[in-house]
Amino acid sequence: EHTVGMSTGFFPLHKEVFAASDDPQHVLALLRGAFSEPFYRIPTRLNIMAMYAAHYGDSDLALAILRTAFVDEKGALTVNLWHPLYANARKDPRFKAILRDIGLVAVWRESGKWGDYVRPLGEDDFEIIA
Repeated sequence: EHTVGMSTGFFPLHKEVFAASDDPQHVLALLRGAFSEPFYRIPTRLNIMAMYAAHYGDSDLALAILRTAFVDEKGALTVNLWHPLYANARKDPRFKAILRDIGLVAVWRESGKWGDYVRPLGEDDFEIIA
């Protein structure tokens, strides 16, 4: 049973986040609390929380949540990683580690199809360009 965001619905925390939207530190505290709750530890809920964390300027929290959603829970849609809210997080080496850990880099390297957002750097590295 969850204790953060006790109202009903898929993402009960929305109501509390909206109510505190002018207080980033309070929103981030709500997100940190929810991140520790099993109720919120499914990929879709985690992705919503990561977006809020990024929006309110906490790249560390956003990256921790993204790692859980994509690496640990293995259920988030990879297209979500390219959301504009994650622009700052994508500059962090931990973001590259997520891409490696979910197998995207291996697929890109093997296929030679790097797409519009990344490009190879030598035989064992890559850079994010978007």
